[in-house]
Amino acid sequence: MSKLNEIPLAEHLTLPDGTVVKKIVLRSPKVRDLKLAQRGGGTEADQEIRLMASLCEPPMTPEDMEEMGLADFRKLQAAFQRYLDSPS
Repeated sequence: MSKLNEIPLAEHLTLPDGTVVKKIVLRSPKVRDLKLAQRGGGTEADQEIRLMASLCEPPMTPEDMEEMGLADFRKLQAAFQRYLDSPS
């Protein structure tokens, strides 16, 4: 069972379909998520954005992530890092 981490956004994000995102639920990453993100190529930042987008609820695209405020993105990065640092 995946662990979930809820991240409130300081700046609400509006997706192309009009959905206003006030919080993101980030699930724990799996090896397959990493492999899929790496397959897309690009820079390390491109791969990280692709990986984190694949872990988000509501579903996000890398392009959605690029519209996020940097402070909110840093909160997502910190939550993602906690998954990597966690013993289980």
